[in-house]
Amino acid sequence: MRHGIEVWGNRYASQHTIGAQGKVILKNNAIIENSIDGIVTIRKDSNGILAWNYTGGIVQATNSTFLNCKNGATFLSYHNFHPSTGNTLNNISFFKNCVFKIDAQLNDATKIPDSGISLYDIVGLRILGCDFINTTNDLVNSGRRGKGILSYDAKFTVDDLCTGITYPCNIFKQNTFTNLEYGVYCSNANVFYAPYINHAKFKGNRFDGVHLSGVYYPTIQNCDFDVSSYFDYGAAGGLYLDYCKYYAVQNN
Repeated sequence: MRHGIEVWGNRYASQHTIGAQGKVILKNNAIIENSIDGIVTIRKDSNGILAWNYTGGIVQATNSTFLNCKNGATFLSYHNFHPSTGNTLNNISFFKNCVFKIDAQLNDATKIPDSGISLYDIVGLRILGCDFINTTNDLVNSGRRGKGILSYDAKFTVDDLCTGITYPCNIFKQNTFTNLEYGVYCSNANVFYAPYINHAKFKGNRFDGVHLSGVYYPTIQNCDFDVSSYFDYGAAGGLYLDYCKYYAVQNN
């Protein structure tokens, strides 16, 4: 399998400083496929050792597909900030109307799908109107289908994408998570990095639609959880909260 695109950044520079960060823009039905990491926001040496000073790269993907990748896009530790005041700002990377899909065994049979998007110590990534899906239909190995979003100590938004032309918007595309191990899986040491998940659809995921561990103040609202595919196999759930507090769970 290929190693994919490395987006080299500068850990100590703002994403709002022109030319400071590497940048990848995907659009017009771009496809990244058969990669270990379709995109990763760090530099690696020839031995695969990570150079942590090279995080902060920008990924802005629209109408694009990540197909049969072990990890579609991986974001590693970086906090964006205002170049003058130093105040923390949201990461300016985003995914809009993208597809993260597994429809066959990975090219390297020793590897299994890990995640569509993987986040470690990131603040403010936006995921709008995307589809995370595994169509291999293997119930026996359903615990090897990968996760839609895998997050460690990260704060991110999963929300609708406006596809209308009026303001306020009245036509939206929601995020979907279908036939995965977990739709969204978050595990934190920093309990205050929480996801905001609004109006997403979770269907046929083997274990949980959303699994949160050690997260304070998460929001999961207006979501649709369908766990009927695995009633006979046990353990499937819609939302699982482990050592979580102050959550807003409503209208699901």
